[in-house]
Amino acid sequence: MIDPKELQFGNFIMDDEGCLARVAGFEPHGHSVRCDEPEGCKIIFDLYGVDGKIKKGYENESDSCSPIELNSHWMDRCGFETPDGYNTSVLYNEIMIDFHLGEYKLRDKPKAQLKYLHQLQNVFYWLTGEELTIKIT
Repeated sequence: MIDPKELQFGNFIMDDEGCLARVAGFEPHGHSVRCDEPEGCKIIFDLYGVDGKIKKGYENESDSCSPIELNSHWMDRCGFETPDGYNTSVLYNEIMIDFHLGEYKLRDKPKAQLKYLHQLQNVFYWLTGEELTIKIT
């Protein structure tokens, strides 16, 4: 389950079948006018197929989608390098120290607990004003 209040347009998540999806919009349930109610809402997304093709306009319930855990595979796709000597399980799941991406460097103050790709995307945008580039293929 993923809380739709944590998501922004462009965030990557997994759909209910474990396929990579990119958030394209939100739609409240018929009885609601907002997506921040306890039962969540529908997430509209573009689905990334194993064939590399993008299928647009899919939707799923927010409680059926799941976040993508940060790991070395996803950090590599984002263009980050793991500094020598760091324990990657601590680095990716507890704090973010010295990730390098071009001229941007996120330091250990303030410490942020980033466990999921969408959180990294949101923090990166908040700090830089730019979308995080993620290699999908």
